[in-house]
Order: sequence, then structure tokens, then C-alpha cells
Amino acid sequence: MKSYTRRILSIILIIVFALSTTQSVPTLAAEGRTAKIYDYSNDVTVTRGKADLKVFKGMRLKEGDTIKTGESSNAFIEIDSDKVIKLDSSTIVTISNMSGTDKNGSINISLSSGKIYNDIKKKLTKNSTYKVETPNAVMGVRGTTFVVDLKSLKDDSSETLLTVLDGTVAFAPSEQADSNVYVKMNQTANTTDLTQGEKPVVTELESKDLSTFELIEIMKDTGLQQNINKLLNKENKTLEEVLKQAEKQEKESQKQEKELDKQENQNQKQEERGESSNSTNNTTGSAKANENAGTNPSTNGSTGNGANNNSNSSSSGSNSGSNSGSNGSNSSSNGSNSGSSGSNSGSNGQSHQNASNNSK
Repeated sequence: MKSYTRRILSIILIIVFALSTTQSVPTLAAEGRTAKIYDYSNDVTVTRGKADLKVFKGMRLKEGDTIKTGESSNAFIEIDSDKVIKLDSSTIVTISNMSGTDKNGSINISLSSGKIYNDIKKKLTKNSTYKVETPNAVMGVRGTTFVVDLKSLKDDSSETLLTVLDGTVAFAPSEQADSNVYVKMNQTANTTDLTQGEKPVVTELESKDLSTFELIEIMKDTGLQQNINKLLNKENKTLEEVLKQAEKQEKESQKQEKELDKQENQNQKQEERGESSNSTNNTTGSAKANENAGTNPSTNGSTGNGANNNSNSSSSGSNSGSNSGSNGSNSSSNGSNSGSSGSNSGSNGQSHQNASNNSK
């Protein structure tokens, strides 16, 4: 009886262990979905939350991470060991969604600026999706190789340019995500902020549309070489010739950009000098104006008032002298009158004496 009970308990434990193991398999598969930087050059940063992390080869990436490349830099991201994203210089991408498993899940890559090369080596299952989103477009694939270039336009809007090198891509403006056009191998399509209400126009790819960014990757893949040679044979060109031409055009373009930057810097310096000169002239002019304003009132006040004081003093002196002279003349006249009065008194006295003698 005891041995039978032990057997029953052993069987129950085995069943419980088996059930717990099978239940944990999906969880491990979901957690095992991987993304990493397997190669990079020069200036590359990974932002996780608010922190900028130091980049290294083999660095694991998480959902929500933003990867940014600087000038003359690039980076390669590998997802699930069968999906590769190459970032061109001055590019910003975010792994906005990386959920589920390789067989049943979704991956969304958000391109904020720059250019990316996408190589989905293994065709996705019906329950898996891979999307690339830009501010004005959405692209969905199942197994293909394509390039997405987000360009800034002069009117502060942007253009999304899609180039398909293998397979087919469903392409739609952001505002019409359900209105897809299907862009096939060796075709291109584009949309802008201003053409959101219109379906993208699909055109045939030409060799002049290819840049060194994707040509270098085409040179590494014999399948892509065969695809692109179908296009080049129509133009009687070889892949090597197209690559050399693209390198030449990009060097000329970089040279022109440097010259434009140099000219803009010179114009900015001239404007700064002009503003500085105007500021100096205004300061000098104000100082002179203040100096003149301070000197003239002082001069006018001392000279004018002094002249007036001198004039008034002279006038007062002349008037005083005249008055004194007049008073002196009046005194002399009065004196003469006094003398006359005395003479008259003497005459009157003599006349009175004569009258007295006659009466005697």
C-alpha cells in the first residue's frame, strides 16, 4: 500500500513538473527576442529613458531605445538573428515596438531622420509583422530588402522615399494607413507632408537613384546583385560603374555643402561685425551728443550772463555818473542863486539906508 502511494505521488510530481516546464516555454521565447548592435563606426549613441548609454559591439537593445548616428558614422542593428537594419550617418531611429516572439509578434521601427537599409532575410509568418514608420508614411513587409530615406524639404516639411531592392513593400501615407500601394523590386515611391491626401506614385528605379549607402550592401549580396543587374542591363551599365559614379557625385555634393556652410559662416560674421560697428557708432554719437549738450549750456550761461552783468554794471555806472553830474550842476546853480540872493539882499539894505537918510 505504501509503495502504491509513493508511485502515485511520484507520477503527480512528474506531471506537475512537466506542466510547469511547458507553461514556461512561451515566456522564455518572448523574453528571448533579441536586438543588438553588432557593429558600428565613429559616433553612435543609444538613449534609454533619459540616459545616454555607452555603445559597444554586441550591446543589447530594448523596446523604446533610440539609436542615433553622427556625421560620417553608421550602425548595424540585428533583431532575432535574421533581420538587419543599417543606419546611415545623421540618422535617428527608435525601436518603438518589439513584442511577442519571432513566430507571433510585431516589430515597429520609427525613423525620425536620416536613412535606413532593412534586410528581412527570413519571410515572416502570418502572425508576425515588421513595420517602418516615418512622420508621414507607414511601410509593412513580410520578407524583403528595402531602403527608407527621410529627407527635409525647404518649407520645413519632409519627404519619405522608399526604394525596394527585393520583394514587395506595402506603402501608405500616415493619414491613409489602410490605403496601401504595393512597391515591388526595383521600384520607388514617395510621399510628403503636403501630399497626405494622395496615393503615392510608384515609379521604376533608375541607377542614378542609388547611393553608395545601399550599393555597398548590394555588392555583398549575390541575390541583390542579380536583381539590380536586371535594371542596369537596360542602361548598359555595370554595378561597379554605378558605384564609382555614385561616389563621385557624393564627393561633389559634400564639397558643395562645405562651401555653402563656409559662405553662411562668413555672412554671419559680416552681419555680426556690422551690428558691432553700428553699436559702436551709436555709442560714440551718443557720447559726443552728451558732451556737446554739457558744454553749450555752461558756455552760454557764463558768457551771456557775464556780458549782461557787465552791461548792466556799465549802465548802472553811467547812470550813476550822470545823476551825480546833474546833481552837481544843480548844486552850482543853487549856489549862484544864493549869490544872487545875497547881492539882492545887499542892494535892498543900501536902498533901505538911503531911504532912512532922506527921511532925516
